[in-house]
Amino acid sequence: MRWLVDRHVKPLYSAIVAVLESGTLDLGMSPVYFFYVLTGAVGVIFHQAEECKRLTGVDPFDPEVIEEHGRVVERLLLGCVAVTRSSHRRASCR
Repeated sequence: MRWLVDRHVKPLYSAIVAVLESGTLDLGMSPVYFFYVLTGAVGVIFHQAEECKRLTGVDPFDPEVIEEHGRVVERLLLGCVAVTRSSHRRASCR
């Protein structure tokens, strides 16, 4: 677990912290919460695939569902980053 976190997870978390602490993006939350909201939103549909299929009839591993899920996560959690980059001003995602 230590190797996995230190080698793979920590660099991603550190990058997110750096962006949030730079003041470029104001989410109004601690990097801890943003990181786990982001990683949860990305993976939980696949982790809970059987539940998702039974509950909604949607197979998370269908290629079209995977693509749409990626677009939804991007829109929900990272859309404000695109606004910041295109407008060259500080964005708020609150």
